[in-house]
Amino acid sequence: MFVRIITVPALKRAFRDLETIQNMLSEDAFPALSKQEGWLKTVLIYNKEKLQFKVITYWTSKEHAGVLDERDPELSSAAYLQVAKFAEYFKNENLTVEHFDHLETIEKSD
Repeated sequence: MFVRIITVPALKRAFRDLETIQNMLSEDAFPALSKQEGWLKTVLIYNKEKLQFKVITYWTSKEHAGVLDERDPELSSAAYLQVAKFAEYFKNENLTVEHFDHLETIEKSD
């Protein structure tokens, strides 16, 4: 498994409009991702104090994640924001993209 983490600096208004952002992601970004071969899931987390969001996507492999764009990670982040149609809530600066091989997930069992 392979993981891509995009850190996105946010504007303060993003935290007032979390429901709108969630709806846009559900209607636009996640359906588009679900059509990508090898996509497993996406997790969106945020930190109001740091004014940032993190988008964590899980893929079956590095190849499926399309990590050919490592030479220009800012381009990848900007493209993701445009596709997701919620760039108005985020700063178009200091975007970071990180890639990791997944080792293990530990979950609570009932």
